[in-house]
Amino acid sequence: MKLNEIDMTAWERSSHFSHFMKGTRCVITVTAETDITGLPEYVKRGALKFYPVFTYIISKTINGRREFKLSAGAGGAPGYYDRVDPSYIIFHRETETVTQT
Repeated sequence: MKLNEIDMTAWERSSHFSHFMKGTRCVITVTAETDITGLPEYVKRGALKFYPVFTYIISKTINGRREFKLSAGAGGAPGYYDRVDPSYIIFHRETETVTQT
C-alpha cells in the first residue's frame, strides 16, 4: 500500500487537517446503518462463512471512498492510501491461541 501525499497548499481541507492534527487530536469512528437482509441467505446458499463475506463487503465499501483511506505520513503530511486491507483475528481451537492477519 502506497501513501500518496496530498499537496497542503492546494487541498481544500488543509485547515481542517491542521486543526485536528495540531490543536485537537482525535479519533473518528464511523457508524452506519447497513441493510444486510439478504446476506445470511446468500452466505448459506454458497456454504460460506458470514464474517469473511461481511468483512469483504465493508472493505470494498471503504476502499471506494478516498476519505476513509486518509492518514498522515512519517513526517506528518497528509495522504491517502491506494487501498486499505482489513485485519482480523483467527482463533485456533486446538491451541486456544489467535493469529492476527
